[in-house]
Amino acid sequence: MTLQAQVQEAEKALLNLKAAQRSLISDINFHHSFMRNIPNEVIGVIFSFCHDPCQWRTKGSKSRKFSMLTLGAICRRWREIAWATPELWTFLLMPNIPQGSSPSNPFSRQLELAKEWLGRSANLPLRIALETKVEKRNPTFNPYVGKLIDILNSCSGRWRCLELCIPKIYLSRFHYSPSETAHNERGRLHHLRLDGFRLTEKSRVSFNAAGDPLKPMEVTFGSLYIRHLKIDWGNVTSLRCGSLFVDESFELIRLAPNLMDFTVDFTAGGDEYPIPVAPLVHSQLRQLSITHTYNITMDLLFSKLTLPSLESLSYDISTAHSVVRSNDLIELLDRSHPPLRHLSLARTVMDNENFIDLMTHAPQLEELDILYEGNTTYFDCLLPKLGVTHILPRLRSLKYHFYMFQPPSLELIPMAFGMFSLRDGVGNEETFGNGELELEPRRRTLQSLTVVIECPPSIRYVAREKPQYPTLRKATADYLLNLIENEGKMIEISYSGVDLLRQYEGVDTA
Repeated sequence: MTLQAQVQEAEKALLNLKAAQRSLISDINFHHSFMRNIPNEVIGVIFSFCHDPCQWRTKGSKSRKFSMLTLGAICRRWREIAWATPELWTFLLMPNIPQGSSPSNPFSRQLELAKEWLGRSANLPLRIALETKVEKRNPTFNPYVGKLIDILNSCSGRWRCLELCIPKIYLSRFHYSPSETAHNERGRLHHLRLDGFRLTEKSRVSFNAAGDPLKPMEVTFGSLYIRHLKIDWGNVTSLRCGSLFVDESFELIRLAPNLMDFTVDFTAGGDEYPIPVAPLVHSQLRQLSITHTYNITMDLLFSKLTLPSLESLSYDISTAHSVVRSNDLIELLDRSHPPLRHLSLARTVMDNENFIDLMTHAPQLEELDILYEGNTTYFDCLLPKLGVTHILPRLRSLKYHFYMFQPPSLELIPMAFGMFSLRDGVGNEETFGNGELELEPRRRTLQSLTVVIECPPSIRYVAREKPQYPTLRKATADYLLNLIENEGKMIEISYSGVDLLRQYEGVDTA
């Protein structure tokens, strides 16, 4: 017998042994007392819990890597149950669309698998997520990806969630063509996310240009022009936009009367949409979150909106030291009379008088978050006001997050709870600065206070000196710890990760 024949015989014997092993494992799994006694329907329900669609957008979660093929590889019975359970095949995640278009590319096999995968989902709503990790900003067109999009378009009437982070050459190929049955199911599409991979500047790429208007409830999109997105905005309740022009925001507010949550990152420029002459009234908007860079202002936006249902307002300037005109915010509140309960200000700069004036125009405010880079004016002016006036009577949560070199006046903190007043008369800040305090019987509704101070290395480098490490006087710390223990207050004071308050716990204060 030749050597080649011996090798072939050994390989054949090995294949036979592996087949016998698989058969034995399958028999063991089938006759396992635990698995044998569980009905197929129950196993199918258990599989559906393994396939949790609620976590599919969480980066790094195990659910993003989980596949029904894993269950099918356990044994023949599990594979048959998985194949016969349509709910398991309604989620398709492809985290890496390749660049190459070679017939030997494994993505061609994935294409056939995706077609079979979606075929097992029967007529159930689908969750589709496509992402890419291509190195080029403008990769060449991959025909296999085009075929995949054609497959997805053929079942577009069943889209429930569609998330796309792919090059713009693919984004424009999607179109919504619902079946006759889907036409009668208004709003089947719940979540839509559109983002061109590495698309940092506004692009006029079209989406769904050849299809019927999509009617999603939640929409997220990046640096795209809204006029090139064929979407029926009337069904949208939650909207998150990146790189939006101010005039585009007015157009969206006009087109989305049911919008309740609007998160937007503004950029400079425009797309020739008309600016309203009189302020636009949007009666449904409850949450508004605004981010922009230092080279644009929100004066126009605030002066042309009336939001009578606004409950939460977040305003974040991505670059510090840009002056904000508080008058525009105050006019918005005066014009709208909203039930504003939450206000978040990040890197906004205004003088103390205007800041306090803004606080007086938010009497229903319950939560105030401030992130500040620079001096401590907001901190040092607001806390005394809380101690000796009736400003913000419903405030329950106050958070200060500082990026700064010098710490604020931590001895002002007890005044946030309305416990102390100035001995020599209300408003005598000079006397207060000397530490002359007395107990004030009036209490405030404040339940939670967080003060976080950080000194980034960049600030230390510019200052070229060591930062001043802040400390709390023992009497102040004792008072705050008493509020925590006896009144259930939640108080956190830290500097660069060091808890300034808890270091006093366990110390005899008698």
